[in-house]
Amino acid sequence: MQKTELKYFACANSGEGFMNFFPSVLQNMERIFILKGGPGTGKSTLMKRVGWYFEEQGELVESIYCSSDPSSLDGVILRERKVAIVDGTAPHVVEPLAPGACEEYINLGIAWDREKLVPYREEILDLQKKIKKEFGEIYTILKESAKIHNRWAGIYAESLQKEKLDQVTESLERELFGNLIPVGKTGHEIKRFSAALSSEGMVHHTESLTEAVKYRYFLKGRPGNGKSYILGQLLEKARRYRTPIEVYYHPIQPAAVIMLILRELDVCIFDAASPWEVFPSRDGDVMVDLYASVINPGTEEENQQTISLLSREHAECIRDAESHFARVRHLHDALEEYYIHAVRFQEIEQLTQDIIIQIE
Repeated sequence: MQKTELKYFACANSGEGFMNFFPSVLQNMERIFILKGGPGTGKSTLMKRVGWYFEEQGELVESIYCSSDPSSLDGVILRERKVAIVDGTAPHVVEPLAPGACEEYINLGIAWDREKLVPYREEILDLQKKIKKEFGEIYTILKESAKIHNRWAGIYAESLQKEKLDQVTESLERELFGNLIPVGKTGHEIKRFSAALSSEGMVHHTESLTEAVKYRYFLKGRPGNGKSYILGQLLEKARRYRTPIEVYYHPIQPAAVIMLILRELDVCIFDAASPWEVFPSRDGDVMVDLYASVINPGTEEENQQTISLLSREHAECIRDAESHFARVRHLHDALEEYYIHAVRFQEIEQLTQDIIIQIE
């Protein structure tokens, strides 16, 4: 059966703050519906229903999930139709390029009863202030976790055999690109996130993204074993072949690449280690064990105490961030309650049907 849904994130709450890849994800869209409205006004449900409708027609739907609440949607894309529907409220603001000609604003505020919201103005503002403060705490914690991770990775990096790493990289380049001839021009490139840290822990959509890809290469190893180096080198190589590239970045350290998908070549390669650990499970899967092939023997034993300490400190940071995400979720749920009781959802349903008709 043909796959009808592709799941990923366009944004991430990282050690560098809020990262927004919507400008990249929405490239080449000819029509973009930008939803405006408060929390709990039905934006995610509207997008889910539009997505379900076109999935039932057998069309491939890209479901863009919310990095803070991975059960909610930030957007839906029908790439064959060059149509997208996105949540245009802060922080993932979508800047229109050709308002009216390409982008169209959908105001879900027409469906709420303002008189039911005005009495709770101060409570709403207070909740928004608390949510903003929590995110500030999250970014500080994740920045510290990235520093700890880099010290942890540095232990292995010092023991890395660079010539062997380059040999692995060159071998993978030959396997991925085969007899393709470099053209010296950059291929079409889309930036995304395959994973996000949330109140539910690290949520990833690696299987959804790679399910339809025939050849999958799994990079296994510890921090600092060269996974991001290999992916960075292969990305530079891929750009020379002018093939469409899906580039997936690390949700906490967004400068690092964790996955490349080249759908026209039916191949992908990704970091398959913890915290989004994935194992080979079918024909066409190839595991590349970097710890066994490029790290000097005895590195882990010689640095066991320091590695164990840094590993614990990093895990504590992640748990701390998750607890703040849980508080954000609690505050956001409280904020939604004010709007849910003020929204006329039959009007939202009518908006949903109108959008489907316009798309068709």
